[in-house]
Amino acid sequence: MLGNPEGDKRLVYDGTVGALINCYQTDKSAPYQGLRQSTARVYGDWCRTLDRAIGKRRVDRLTGQDVRDCFLRLMEPATPGGPPRVRLAKACVREMLSIVLRYGAELGLPGCLELHQVLERMLLVVPQDVRRAWKAARPKKSGMRYEHAAAIIAEGA
Repeated sequence: MLGNPEGDKRLVYDGTVGALINCYQTDKSAPYQGLRQSTARVYGDWCRTLDRAIGKRRVDRLTGQDVRDCFLRLMEPATPGGPPRVRLAKACVREMLSIVLRYGAELGLPGCLELHQVLERMLLVVPQDVRRAWKAARPKKSGMRYEHAAAIIAEGA
């Protein structure tokens, strides 16, 4: 259990990733409190996504394979046929999970340091089929042609 030094609100850590995330976001001494508003908003989104993905899992029972499975699950497209969410998966697992585990390790919470060390050494790669689908889903780029430039100049004149 974590306690607030002012005693007005107790933070409860029950061993789950969700509780760790909640402690990180609500502890007045956590680094989260010193973030700029825009950064805190992005971190908040990543925390919610991570909580939905593995929030009910106990930190001390997670393995590297569980983290990899979470990474691959978060990478799945939001809509059928949509592009894979590679940036979201990397941000949530590589960045946010690492930040939250580091915070838990600083407090000496069970399992946080070990899982953080595993995550640091992990190589999270996008599978080739996902990479191909990602590139195929992006719109094709084309260079500006003379006709385009002439039309832009004519419009501006």
